[in-house]
Amino acid sequence: MNMGHRLKKVRFERGLTQTELAEKANTTQQSIQKIESGLSKGGRIIEQIADALSIHPSWLQFGESFTPEANTPTPALRFIPLVEWSQIRSRTAEYHNPLFPIPKNNGSDQSYILTVKNDAMESQKPGYKSFLMGEKIAVDPMVKAKSSHYVIAALDQHPESEPVFRQLIQDGPKRFLKPLNNQYPIIEMNDAMSVIGVVFLHFDDRLML
Repeated sequence: MNMGHRLKKVRFERGLTQTELAEKANTTQQSIQKIESGLSKGGRIIEQIADALSIHPSWLQFGESFTPEANTPTPALRFIPLVEWSQIRSRTAEYHNPLFPIPKNNGSDQSYILTVKNDAMESQKPGYKSFLMGEKIAVDPMVKAKSSHYVIAALDQHPESEPVFRQLIQDGPKRFLKPLNNQYPIIEMNDAMSVIGVVFLHFDDRLML
């Protein structure tokens, strides 16, 4: 396991996204991403990252000679199903689906994992929040959506129609589904549309090592 894999593993155990870790370590999401993908060794920010994760920087860099601090608790995990987009509105097949670990106290018992299916939520602006195609998101259908939440929305009342992933924007009485990629249109919600889940975790499947 190299440094990038160790960083991903501990970040996931702490229940942090790359952006959240970057904020705690006073660095950028791009710096975290480069270290995890093996494009950077981190340099001077390794100590900041290790401090944010409550681990020894030498363990993060070299692995074999050091272990994470013994007095740092690792969050308990539970497993929720990976659901296909076509299954979201009729979850009869979920018991045969792969299971993914998340921190135990996150989300309701109805939560599930989705794979981001296109680039609609990939920002074209460097440093802005993005959800890349192929990454995983954890969704809770029991949470009441608020403006600025990232949501799964059904665009009509037909159960066979496939929902979309967007950011919910409230503007007075009107609600909109906003993509982070401006090449996709903003959708104004009507009575036939509904929010059916709120995203509460964002990670990519390379964490599952």
